[in-house]
Amino acid sequence: LVINEYNLSCGAEFCDAKRGRILTILERLLRANVPIDAVGIQAHLAPRWPVVPASLEAFLRDVTDLGLAVFINELDVNDIDLPADIATRDRAIAQIYADYLDTALAFQAVKRLGFWGLTDKYHWIVEGYAPFRRTDGTPRPAMFDQELQPKPAYFAVRDALLRAPARAPSRA
Repeated sequence: LVINEYNLSCGAEFCDAKRGRILTILERLLRANVPIDAVGIQAHLAPRWPVVPASLEAFLRDVTDLGLAVFINELDVNDIDLPADIATRDRAIAQIYADYLDTALAFQAVKRLGFWGLTDKYHWIVEGYAPFRRTDGTPRPAMFDQELQPKPAYFAVRDALLRAPARAPSRA
């Protein structure tokens, strides 16, 4: 069983509160012998609500202390607040991916990593909910561009994975 939730990554007050509530729920369920295997973090990252590494580390430590695995899923970066210049924006997005993954992957409990789309061409931010889309019509949230060419984000993710400590295979 995986408890999967969003707004667990950012450093905003509402994310801090949600992490606290999730930990309370997890503790209660585990005390009731509910067979929880992992916590899933829907990692929709956004510059307007930046990740605070110390907050993310504390949450991951708390989840680890409960004996649970962590699955990072739906990882993407919403670039709505980043500059219009594509090269500048791509560098900022790559740095957000790198910083997040360097923090998260330092924890052995992180066993899975999934993305919410690999290409800008078919990404929910491009096609989806208007309040999360750039007004200039050029969102670039994924690792590959519209022509499926790797962007700086791809290399940032690759390098973060290469820097991450090796981990034993998991059944979770």
